[in-house]
Amino acid sequence: MAIAKCKECGAEVSTKAKQCPKCGAPVKKRTSIVTWLVAILLGVWVVGYFASGPSTDRAVPSSSKKEPTPREVAMKNTKLDFSWGKTGFGNVMEATFTVQNKSNYNIKDIAIKCIHEAKSGTTIDTNTKVIYDIVKANSTRRFEKVNMGFIHSQAHSSSCYISDLVVG
Repeated sequence: MAIAKCKECGAEVSTKAKQCPKCGAPVKKRTSIVTWLVAILLGVWVVGYFASGPSTDRAVPSSSKKEPTPREVAMKNTKLDFSWGKTGFGNVMEATFTVQNKSNYNIKDIAIKCIHEAKSGTTIDTNTKVIYDIVKANSTRRFEKVNMGFIHSQAHSSSCYISDLVVG
């Protein structure tokens, strides 16, 4: 138990007392250091919250949208048609690819990926081949009898697409 002086009459008063026994004045409780620290931190947070201004989650202005790269433009504007068959005792895929480049960029080193499925629809194999040739801007090229490598003997259907290319 601590002793403090009454603010009104100066008499000694217990810090646990509610009022001064001599004059009856209420005894002020001391604010603890923890209370002061919490109050200061809360004050700093409130000031920081309101000083930061409106939310930074703003829509990106249309003028700062990222322009697509030439590669992205070429990928979007290049189409692939194909036909395929099996050779080499039914173990090798041979395909004819028609690449239509509708972009304003020459493309080269065209990576083509083929995914093969069994009669059940289960994906059972894949092949990838890079055609190291150029397809000029706004033109079409046909690549015949491209050896795609070994293929699963139960491959029944294939879907092929351009997985990568180089602009140049």
